[in-house]
Parts: sequence; structure tokens; C-alpha cells
Amino acid sequence: SKGMLTRAVIEADGMTLDYYGDVALALGDPFAFDGRVELVTSSVQEALAILGVEVADGTKAIPMNGRFHVVRHNTTLRLKADAVMVNGSKVNGLITLTEQTNAPSKLVADVNVDSATLPRVLRLILAQKPIEAAVVDAGLGPDEETKSDGVTGRVQHAAVTEPPAAPQPNQPMVTWPKERFDLVPLTNVEGYITANFNTFAFGAGGGLALKNARLEASVAPGKLSVTSLTGAALGGTTTIEFELNKAPAGVDLTGALKMQIGKAQAAKAPAKSSQSKDATEAEEAKPKEVKHAAVFDLTYKGRAFAPRGLAADLDGEGTVVLADASLTGLTAKEVREVARQTLKEQGPIDTAAFVAGLREKMKHGQIQLGSLKIPVKLIDGALNVAAIELSGDDGKTTFTSSLEVASMKFDSEWKIVARDPNAKASKKPSEAFLPPVTVTYVGDLSALNAVEPRISTGALEREIAVRKMERDVAELERLRKLDEARAKEEEDRRRALEKSLEEQRRRNAERERQLLLEQQGPQVGLDGEPLPLTSVEPGVQDPELVPPELAEEPKPRKRRVRKRPPPKKKWKPFQITPY
Repeated sequence: SKGMLTRAVIEADGMTLDYYGDVALALGDPFAFDGRVELVTSSVQEALAILGVEVADGTKAIPMNGRFHVVRHNTTLRLKADAVMVNGSKVNGLITLTEQTNAPSKLVADVNVDSATLPRVLRLILAQKPIEAAVVDAGLGPDEETKSDGVTGRVQHAAVTEPPAAPQPNQPMVTWPKERFDLVPLTNVEGYITANFNTFAFGAGGGLALKNARLEASVAPGKLSVTSLTGAALGGTTTIEFELNKAPAGVDLTGALKMQIGKAQAAKAPAKSSQSKDATEAEEAKPKEVKHAAVFDLTYKGRAFAPRGLAADLDGEGTVVLADASLTGLTAKEVREVARQTLKEQGPIDTAAFVAGLREKMKHGQIQLGSLKIPVKLIDGALNVAAIELSGDDGKTTFTSSLEVASMKFDSEWKIVARDPNAKASKKPSEAFLPPVTVTYVGDLSALNAVEPRISTGALEREIAVRKMERDVAELERLRKLDEARAKEEEDRRRALEKSLEEQRRRNAERERQLLLEQQGPQVGLDGEPLPLTSVEPGVQDPELVPPELAEEPKPRKRRVRKRPPPKKKWKPFQITPY
């Protein structure tokens, strides 16, 4: 018998349930039903409790509305969702739960979800209240509870406080909720879960997400194992696997992550050989291995009470393998060109224009990373990439990167050191490079494309300013030397001119003397003999040969003044006295 055709409406605070279908009652057996349910509720937990399904307290604040086909027969409950809206996501699929005697209930779920986020999915295994207000299984008295330090999940005794109000349906979610894990509903359940997502985002606001993702998981008493969460992201494929085990201090997590990012540059096609057509077709029929620009592998583990503490407690290690990868960004070549151009300009450096020039160069620069294998470390929730140095003819680039898992904030610093275009071969290696330009990327991983790089050029600007001053001092010194050279040339020219004039005057005087001698004819002495020519120094006139009108006036001679001698006394031999 199908039972009675029944319609039942249940209205409660925040929930309306309208059932229409068959209901059968039997002594000693749970009642059976097969019908359609129209449900509008603000609490998934309360709605499923009516069907006898226990879920974590974190689902109490998750709204749900839509149509279900529910069937319960003997110990099996089948729940088929048809375009049901759960916390803003459209869900359809089939869930089967079978009770077993002296064994955990058997769960089989296969659902399709249009979009989901990690914070919303985590609420399926979380308690409603945060760990600061939760009493955990630590043997505490009724007036005590545990309080986590928010990082490692270690507990401290604290006075009991009132639990905070449950989050509202439209309240923004953080990436890692602070509510504690609740695996109690899995104590008596085992089975398998598969789910397909059009979009699975890791951040509360979207951002980094997997497209066409598929989840495969298994549940066992006190344990949840995600064997595979795979989807398309960053031009490649991302695969995540992890296992949660209930532990005395929260949960233990172990897992692995593999991200295949982008595609490697296509290799040149080999030259065609003379092999047969069949061999060529067989070669083309072989599956071709897709090479990616980067492959990121990571293994991790941690322990905490809540997802937020777990994210800050993760430890692990891995590698990043690059295959002929390249990035758009600022290179040493661009820095060198901008520095050379700025050095040629007159006047002080315009910092805004200098940085703007570098930003423009960044749009066209290609950083060739090549093939590298980079080790990474995950320590206390911080993922650190080892420093890498790339060298080339134009300079070298060093970069380090880190990611804080708890906040999903990343920090990447690139130092670009350009080779000095004016460096001589004799200089030391440390003097052959310009000061570095630092480019820093800081932002949310969910908004990777919107991050604006910060460029620091202080050290390079100071170096250029010093070189400009040195160039100006050298120019002033060059001009001073030119002025001195011109003054010396002018002095030498003046002296040469004076010497030339003096030589000209001497020649003129000699010519005049010769002319005068020719006009006077030969000189004859008193004895009638010709007098010899007087030898006169060049430029000196002979007073005897020069006519009076041409002769120079003789200089007046000083008259010699002679002293008058004293008068002589007259001798008188016979005078006895002077009287």
C-alpha cells in the first residue's frame, strides 16, 4: 500500500514547509513517505532535523528555499533537490542516507552547484559559535571554557561569556571563519560525496577560483577525506586533496596542492623527415603532453580548533618549477634606458615623470624567467618563495615572494639592478651597476589583476643627481680651462704684436740711416782722406752722421760745482808778532 495521500504544512519561526504526497504508518517501523516538499527556511539545520538528519551547527544560519522530492522507505531516506537555492547558490542532485544496524549510516551524495565559496562550504563542518565562546571536550568545569590564541589552537582557561549572535545570511564572510570545527555529526556516518561546481572560489568575495570544479570526498566516523578537488584556474589545472581527523585539540589536517599554471611557449616544429605516411599518422595519434609555464607542488599539515587558527598554523614545503616562463614587467634594460635619458636632461630630476617613464616601460617589458626549480617553505601559515636572481647583459633582477594563508595577502618584491652604461672595464664588479629600482606588489590574492605595483627609485635618483652635479662641475672646469687658454693665447698674441712692431721700428730706423748716408755721400777728413763709416748699433742714431734737424737733442749735462780753496797766508820772516 502506498499509504494515505497527505498534505501537511508546517509553519514555524523562520520556516515554512509544505508537503504533498503519500504517508504510510506501520507498527514498530518508522513511517514511510513519498512526496513533494516546498521549503522556505532560514536554517538548513532545522529543516533537515524534521527529516531526522543531523548536521553541524554552522548550518543553522544558512538559508534555503526550493522544491524537493523526498522518499523514505524502511531505513533509507532519499532527498532529490530540484533547483534549490542554498545560501545564494543553486543546488540540484540526489542525497541518499541509509541507516544500518550496529554500523554507521551509509551516505551517498551527488550534487551539482552553480557557484560556491570556501567559507560557505566550510560551514557544513563548523559549529555555530566561535571557539572563544565554545565549551570543548577538555574536562573543564561548568564555569570554564576554552579560549584559543587564534594561531595554534592552544587553549587557555577563561570565564564563560555569552556566545555572539549568529551571523546573518547576508553578512560578509571572511575567508577563514573563526567558528570551531564540528565533526560530531560524522561520528555515525560513512560514505561518499561527489559535487560539481561551475565556480568554486577560495575567497569570500570571489577572486581566485576554480572553473568547472569537481569534488570527490569520503566520510567516516570523525574523519573527512577530500580525495580530489580539481578545476581550471590561472590557465591550467589545480588539484587539492586533504584529510581532516578529529583530534583532542581540534582537528588534524594533512594535504597536498598541485597547481599547473599557464602553458609553456610552443616549441618549434621539427623538420619533416622522409618517414612513411603510416609512421607519421601514428606519431600524430599519440597523446601529446601539455607543458605548463609553471607547476606548483606543496604538501602541508596543521592542527587547530578553527579554520582561522588552522590557516595560521600550517607548515609544509614544496617546489615551483618554471618551463621557459616569462612575465610582463620592468627589466634592467628598461631601467637602463630611462636612467640614460634622465641623465641627459638638464635641471633637477622630476620624480613623478621618472616613475611614470618606468611604468610605461613596464607595460612592454618581458622578464625572461627561463627554466627554474624554486623551493618554497610554508611556516606558520606563511608561504615563502626562495630568493631568485636573474642575470643578463643589461643587469640583474632579484625577487622574493610570500603569501599569508590566513589573510590571503601576497607580497612580492623585485629589485632591478641595471648595468652602468658608463662603467669602464677596469671598474670593480660592484661599481659596474646602478643602484637598484624596487618594484613591490602587495595585495589580496583574490584581486590579483587589480594590484598596482609600487615603484621605489630613491637610490637611483640620488645617483643620477650626483652624476648630474659631477657633470656640471666638469663642464664648469672645462669652461674655466677654455677661458684660461683663450687669455693665454691673447697675451701671446699681444706680445708677438709688440715684438713685431719693435722689429718694424728697428727696420725703419736702419732704412732711414742708410738713406741718409746715401744722400750725404762719402765723408772726407782734414787730410783729404775718406773717413771710415761709423759703426752704429742697429736702431741707434750716430750724432755725427745725422743732420741737426733729425738729431735728437742732447741731454743737458750737469755742471760740476768746484769748491773755492781757502786763501793762502803770506809769509813774513821778520815779524815777531802778528801786529
